[in-house]
Amino acid sequence: MKKIFAAAIFSLLCVSVSAQWQKIDVPFDPLLLSAVDSNTLWCCTFNTGQVARTTNAGDTWDIRDIPNAQGFLLREFISAIDSSKAWISFYHYSSGINYVYKTLDGGQSWQQRNPGNLSSGQIINFQKFYNINNGILLSHDFNNHVFVYRTTNGGQSWTTKILSINGAHLGTATYGDKNIWFYTGSGEIWRSYDGGTNWSTFQTSLEATSYGLATDFADSLNGLAFKDHYFNQLYRTVDGGASWQPVNNPGNPAPSNTFVWGLTKIPDLPHAWIVGYNDGTAYTLDDGDNWVTESNYPDFDFRQPAFLNSRQGWGIAGSTSAVFRWQDAIDESLAGCVAFIGPLTGKLRRSDCDQIWFQGSIRADIANDPDIHLRTTLSYPDNTMFPVAQYQILNNVSTACPSCPLHFVPDSGQTTIGELRFDIPVAYAYDTSQTILCSVSPTQCGEDTSNMFQFHTGYFANWFHPECFEIDTSDCAIELKTNVCGIDTNQYLIYYRVQDGAAVLGNHYEKNPSYYERIRFYIFAFGDYQNSTCYEVIDTLYFCGVSETIAPPTSKAVTLQLAPNPATNAFQIFCDNLPGQQVHIVRIRNAAGVLKWSQTLPQGAPSLFIENNSLSNGFYIVELWSDNTLVAFKKLVVVKNN
Repeated sequence: MKKIFAAAIFSLLCVSVSAQWQKIDVPFDPLLLSAVDSNTLWCCTFNTGQVARTTNAGDTWDIRDIPNAQGFLLREFISAIDSSKAWISFYHYSSGINYVYKTLDGGQSWQQRNPGNLSSGQIINFQKFYNINNGILLSHDFNNHVFVYRTTNGGQSWTTKILSINGAHLGTATYGDKNIWFYTGSGEIWRSYDGGTNWSTFQTSLEATSYGLATDFADSLNGLAFKDHYFNQLYRTVDGGASWQPVNNPGNPAPSNTFVWGLTKIPDLPHAWIVGYNDGTAYTLDDGDNWVTESNYPDFDFRQPAFLNSRQGWGIAGSTSAVFRWQDAIDESLAGCVAFIGPLTGKLRRSDCDQIWFQGSIRADIANDPDIHLRTTLSYPDNTMFPVAQYQILNNVSTACPSCPLHFVPDSGQTTIGELRFDIPVAYAYDTSQTILCSVSPTQCGEDTSNMFQFHTGYFANWFHPECFEIDTSDCAIELKTNVCGIDTNQYLIYYRVQDGAAVLGNHYEKNPSYYERIRFYIFAFGDYQNSTCYEVIDTLYFCGVSETIAPPTSKAVTLQLAPNPATNAFQIFCDNLPGQQVHIVRIRNAAGVLKWSQTLPQGAPSLFIENNSLSNGFYIVELWSDNTLVAFKKLVVVKNN
């Protein structure tokens, strides 16, 4: 498809789906892995009783011994929580003892947290921890019993559930922290909807040998399973495992001798799954009807991959001193995508009071994506000096969004070429003074274009209009001037809200003169605010000029001075009468109350020099806090030299 650049301002580099795995040689043989993100990975090593951890995408590794893990281990499991915390469980074959450990310091030390009923007559065969405190452990004995152990306090105590099953326990799958399935060699599927407290069982046609199933679930109802782990024995369920239907093998990969080690649902793509098999990996974007093989390592015996989303994945291969990191993005490339043939235009508008919508259009050819799947992203440009000012407001939409007007208007005489118009809700916006970038791209295409343009947040309709307000400092009152803002009071009702208080009918408010407050004026088209559609919001941070300092009643007044004010490219903050032995923090907020800068005053230092390169023209509030109490504030005006 064509690559079109947007509105003469920005373009985005789009990544094609190609050879995806990056091989990273490591100083150990990995056996199991648990991924935290694209940089942090924990691995149990093969036959050495150690755990290896990287926090920099495999550049370096920290390798630590696991207590009592020397020798042959049966059914080893690992759950990584973050870069320092993890759980490990295993059955020591020669001694017949089960061990459950957690670490809080990257494996430097280990705390044993065995359930009290976990005896030597059992074998651990599943572990899943959702955070450092909450997790589940399953074991079985040789008398057709499964033991379900759950903890909510980091292993200090466990609850126990004992289930009598028919056949050998061959494997477990989970979805979220409530849905758990395990299966037996006789075709029994056991499942729990509540995290392991209550269980139901189904007799299915999935009788398996000792290999069991390679299975995973997309949600509480939909799952896939490879019977006996063979690719040509794929089954699908849409009722939570109660029944299973065969899925025809498309021949890719070839079914002969194709042993599937593990199946993984890719979380952020609704119908996408990936498998590790004896000749590499393959993924599907349509719940198993068709498969795409990854060919950059075709001779590697890949085990079950770990995917956090369509861009972040890890894998290991048998008998290989390496880990594999997914490089690009899996996208719905099999389904086609929209071709953008014109620039993106649009504006931000406010609706439903506090909701921001992006209303725009783009010329497009929808021949290859008649369903129209789009992704829209709004973000502030990168700001290296003040990272706290970086925000992203983002929403993915498609025809599945019932409240998103999204329609195509074809050109005269055309059926697939025309204007794609949309009105898409995005998250709440944070600023009134900076530039925002908007981009729209297809969600079903890995090689098509994205379009981007930039605009000022002043494009928010009625976001901040100083001319709409009249402030009377003599009695500390604020009034929304409906005639100045062009509001027809015969058609619309005006309400105001102070901070997060209740809405009050009226356009006039008087306040306590000792502080500033956020005032929102709501404009309703019909009726009262509880029974009407909110038409628009006018938002301001209101000041009354009687006093600009706040002092504790029993202390000498703290003063705060700014010089110069108005400021250009730099200014200095001077403080006086600071309370001793307290933590003093200077914070700068914009007109909407958003924190733009914060710094702790060094002990004994009553001043700060600020280079305000990232502060746009406008007014701000400089606040001085002592031990979580606001003790002074000052208005700051920024007028930069162009």
